[in-house]
This record gives sequence, C-alpha cells and structure tokens, in this order.
Amino acid sequence: MRPGIATRAALLTLLMALGTWVMGWWIVPLVAFGWGIASSPALPWLAGLAGAAAWGVLLSSAPWDALRRLAPRMGGVFHLPGWGMVILTLAFAGLLGWSAARVGSALGASLRGASASPPKP
Repeated sequence: MRPGIATRAALLTLLMALGTWVMGWWIVPLVAFGWGIASSPALPWLAGLAGAAAWGVLLSSAPWDALRRLAPRMGGVFHLPGWGMVILTLAFAGLLGWSAARVGSALGASLRGASASPPKP
C-alpha cells in the first residue's frame, strides 16, 4: 500500500527540517530533487509545501525575542515589515522545494522514458 499525501508531506517536512537544522538550507532542494526523481507523479507542490512547513517549524522553534528584533531589521532591507520577512523566508523555502522537485520529476521521467508533462486532452 502506498502512503497517502499527508504521510508523504509529513515525511518530507521531517527530512527537510532535520536536514536544514543539521546541514543547512541546501538540504531542502536536495531532498526535493531526490524525491522528484524517485516518485512517479512527483507532485512538486507537495515538496514546496513541505519546504515551507519545515522552515516554519524551524522558525517557530527559534527564540521569539531574537526573532522579534531581527525580523524588522531584515525586512527593512527589502522594504518589508517584520512579518513580511517571515513570509518571504517561507516562500523562499517553498520555491526551493517546488523547483527542485519539478526538475527532479522531469529528470526521473526522462530516465524512465516517459514524458515529464501531463498528457494533453
């Protein structure tokens, strides 16, 4: 029996969060790329969602006092409020996961001899 979407999303989120905590930000696209190659329909949006969720978990475990002081300063670089910087951070992780899974899915499909794009009606 194949695991459901929620199980796969939770597993991807866990791998990305632990990997980012231990090794750094580049684990998100690496895990998403590998998952894109390995899974038949890669569902790249799921890897993007998992990347954003993983970084959300890491941000929520950060000391709130430091985050409250740092977010407005970093947001000022982009002319954003503090909460905008948090959203931008999560969007960056989501886009990293989505794009790497999409590339991995295309590569995996070409290695399997199938088309990476869905069939046209």
